[in-house]
Amino acid sequence: MAALSEAYDLSLFEVQEEVLQPKLKVTENRAAAAERIPAYAIALAAVAIAAIVMMIFMQVKISETSAQVSAARAQLEVLENENRMLKNQLESSLSLRAIEEQAMRTYGMSAAEDYQLEYVALNSGDSIRVKQDKETSFMQDTAEKVGNFLEYIELR
Repeated sequence: MAALSEAYDLSLFEVQEEVLQPKLKVTENRAAAAERIPAYAIALAAVAIAAIVMMIFMQVKISETSAQVSAARAQLEVLENENRMLKNQLESSLSLRAIEEQAMRTYGMSAAEDYQLEYVALNSGDSIRVKQDKETSFMQDTAEKVGNFLEYIELR
């Protein structure tokens, strides 16, 4: 009956608590293991910080350069507008009408009347007149050159 009793033994079906023992890892030199990790982490952190600082520095330089470019473009636009305005002013001041108005207002001049005009007809051909050198003595040339030199010095 012992076999029957085991079949009806409910204690076999009860959950039994197993006692787990923690697995311990024994390290003989903890100080050496602890030093390697922080040195590696510090080096990695230093590289990361250096990269971040360089990126920030480059962004600042880019911002400064774009501000300078914007200022130069604005100045260029102002100068181009001023150049256009001055060109228009120059063209208008050189026009014949502007010159006539200036002469009438400032100098009191008036346009020429028909009776004041006289036309000259040049039907003869072109001609050239050459100055003939007159013969002078050495003393006359020297006196003339000295006179011209003295006149030049006094006028200057």
